[in-house]
Amino acid sequence: MVKKVGLALGGGSARGLAHLGVIDALEGQGVQIDVVAGTSVGSVVGALYAAGEYEKLKEFLLTVDFWKMLSFFEINLPTQGLFDGRKVSQFFRDQFNVPDIEFLGKPFAAVCYDYLSCERLVIDRGDTITAIRASSSVPGLLTPVKYKGRLLVDGGMIDPVPVTAARDLGADVVIAVDLNHFTVSKKAYRNKKEDAPSEDPNVHPLLALLERTRNLKKRRDLSPGILNMMMDSIYIMEKSLTDINLKNSRPEIVIRPDLGSIKFMEFHRAEEGIAIGRSATEDMMDDILKAVGR
Repeated sequence: MVKKVGLALGGGSARGLAHLGVIDALEGQGVQIDVVAGTSVGSVVGALYAAGEYEKLKEFLLTVDFWKMLSFFEINLPTQGLFDGRKVSQFFRDQFNVPDIEFLGKPFAAVCYDYLSCERLVIDRGDTITAIRASSSVPGLLTPVKYKGRLLVDGGMIDPVPVTAARDLGADVVIAVDLNHFTVSKKAYRNKKEDAPSEDPNVHPLLALLERTRNLKKRRDLSPGILNMMMDSIYIMEKSLTDINLKNSRPEIVIRPDLGSIKFMEFHRAEEGIAIGRSATEDMMDDILKAVGR
């Protein structure tokens, strides 16, 4: 009997760069991924992988810098989130060929959390961009998504590593990727010279102000800023929830890249994040090949 292999990609903002390294390593060994489930950034990588747009996504991430990434997030005061995600959604619609979920190249599901009913919601049909936008709506950071009478936020609030969603798609073997396992013990707050203010006159004034503030306020104790504190708190919560969920859902393989030094918006560290994900997967390749029947 041929085993159907599912990939459960967890949340973790920029730590999701490691998902690309995981996929690289699996494909390099000829491991066929049949179904994909994702939470938060895992839903983004998973959807574009299922759509056949994976290489295009990787190319973009390997060339983007911090300020270009930040430009996709429009300040949205003082409503339900600091940033409005419409510009992010439009970017994905413009740059990638992503049909509705039913027409992706692989079965796919995105995990969300319904703020109103306090329930987990899995979206496995309909508009893919809406699904990943909802799954990635970090409370307080991105505005929630209104969807069929629901108010959806980041799926990491209830299911950080969506093993059950992958099984529900028909997976016999689930390879789970937990991005936050090392978050609690490893945090790095660095003041880099490359964070110098941008001289580009086209930079949005609010982004320019934020950039100047970052550089004027050099923290002698290297303490985190408000957004990093908020995200680290969420990651700590998600780690505890992940540990409980993984004990109950029992995936055949759990990959835990050591990503504690990558902060939530550091997508410009793509080469490093991808390499960490690839290395963590290669370290477990014997177990993976055995689990999938190779």
